Amino acid sequence: SVLAALENIETERDSTLRLVREWEDKEQQMLLSQQIFLGMVASRPQPKEEMVSIIEDLDKAGIRFVYFSPHNPKRAKIMASQMGIETGWNSAVSLLSEDNTSGWTPDEWDARAKLPHGVKEVREHLKNVDNVPLLVALFTDSKPKAVNGMIEVFQENEGVVCAFGSALNALNGPLFQQADIAVAVDAVS
Repeated sequence: SVLAALENIETERDSTLRLVREWEDKEQQMLLSQQIFLGMVASRPQPKEEMVSIIEDLDKAGIRFVYFSPHNPKRAKIMASQMGIETGWNSAVSLLSEDNTSGWTPDEWDARAKLPHGVKEVREHLKNVDNVPLLVALFTDSKPKAVNGMIEVFQENEGVVCAFGSALNALNGPLFQQADIAVAVDAVS
């Protein structure tokens, strides 16, 4: 009676769902089987070939090159190594502060690293430990506010800062103003 009718409805529903799934599978197979894979393109940012020689020339002239990368340490170290920058142990300072929202913590990328993280910790390290954070050539997780803070730190420690960057990036304006010398370049192909 009522129970039998409910069982019959449930059986019909299951049968209908099965037919819909079979139809979807056939439809999907038909769509996929009529496709032609033409190719795939992958790209990644990389430094211009001349960067290595430019950095070497700066070094010969007594000018230390420092790279502020907006990327996490793993990505930043790849780019830095392509430019000839030291990327071994304790060779980078993450400017990611303790109140980050990126989903990873600075200690996850190099558990052995002894360098501070964030501008505030860099200042404390310089005051209480040594000047090693000023000697590295790679700063990762470099957002404009943190870069501006590090420019101030270099200047407070008798560094003369020359900022070099894109004239088309509006975020560079305050950094150029903070630096002692600024060189803004237009995109060159």
